[in-house]
Amino acid sequence: MGTPLVALRGNWMGGRMTSAMVKALGYEQWVAETPADYVRIISELAADKAALKAYKAMLREQVIASPLCDGPALARAVDTAFAWMMDEHRSKAS
Repeated sequence: MGTPLVALRGNWMGGRMTSAMVKALGYEQWVAETPADYVRIISELAADKAALKAYKAMLREQVIASPLCDGPALARAVDTAFAWMMDEHRSKAS
């Protein structure tokens, strides 16, 4: 949680999920669209030792404070989604 996570979006579930998490943390610049972008982003991050040190000091707290670790909000969102799906199902069944 103290190391930058670079995602390669692509057409596979892991890439899409990782991209969504990185974006939720506010680091969309760490989401690559192509393998060449992925290498470029990682190379730029690795070359900036001062930035890496700063990320190490703050990323853990950012992740903990982010929506990714907000269990109650996630539960509310899932509940809302299930209620919407039930409403949709009922309206189509009528």
